[in-house]
Amino acid sequence: MEKKLNKKNGCESRVDTFIMERLPGMVEERLTGLPVKGIYARKVLKNNGVRYRGIYVELEQADMTPCIYADPYLPADTSGLQNEEDWNSIADRMARDICFALSRADSGIVKEIGQEGIPDHLELELINKKKNAELLKKVPHRNFLDLAIILVWTVSVDGRRGVIKVNDEVMTLLEADFDELFEAAFENVRRRYSVKIAPVDDVVEDLSGIRPMPVDSGLYLMTLEGRTGGGIAMLYPEMTRELYERIGEPYYLIPSSIHEVLAVSRSIEMEWRDVRNMICEVNREVLSPEDVLSDSLYIYDPEKGKISLMTEKKEAEYQG
Repeated sequence: MEKKLNKKNGCESRVDTFIMERLPGMVEERLTGLPVKGIYARKVLKNNGVRYRGIYVELEQADMTPCIYADPYLPADTSGLQNEEDWNSIADRMARDICFALSRADSGIVKEIGQEGIPDHLELELINKKKNAELLKKVPHRNFLDLAIILVWTVSVDGRRGVIKVNDEVMTLLEADFDELFEAAFENVRRRYSVKIAPVDDVVEDLSGIRPMPVDSGLYLMTLEGRTGGGIAMLYPEMTRELYERIGEPYYLIPSSIHEVLAVSRSIEMEWRDVRNMICEVNREVLSPEDVLSDSLYIYDPEKGKISLMTEKKEAEYQG
């Protein structure tokens, strides 16, 4: 076992050295004729403390630096990367995609769009506050229970949506008030993406063509149509109210991932602690670390019209 671990660690170290030290130069050699001032590698802090190895493309006369992640270009088993032909193939594919992205990108460069156009490029993301403590030291945000709401700068590449987290450095570049940008970003999300609320049984049937058993589990899915990070739909007060009207009583909100939340009546035959334990188990055993939203269970109170963390104290309130 020790030998296998050492072999695996040695392979990972070799791949890491290649990406961080050799790959930027190999890609730059393939980008002749483009307005590229330089290329460098940096490990990028992503959601929930996950780090990707990014290749940054520094453009001439631009105030933002596009980044393309190297990890998706690697095979699942990196021990198969053995020779120069393998490395050159990765550099070729990455350079080709960079050229394509630069030719199609709506880059949203601040100096090109002007200050008045900045709000149109902003949206919101909902992330875990504790798991992103390091990230949030440099990223302005609003707290929401055990979560944080951050601003992201949206980039469209050939119809695909990409985002850049708005940190303190970007805020300085934008020269704008955070609260004003936050409200504009929230309005963008609400205007661009409709909320989808559907019984989970219907969703499974649409995907598989098979009706699950038992029919009518009483479990609902809520997400946003047309974008990732649909868990932010739980911030729409009119949608959480609509869920209440469908369910007919206070309900639990289960953060199944950053992309969607599930809702189920509080009167289900399952203790709330068991539901919370189930959330933790799924987060550990099923989801990728980057897709986890929270280990918590939430409850919607129709009288107050708001979402709260489900706790012992909250349970005592319902017990009277």
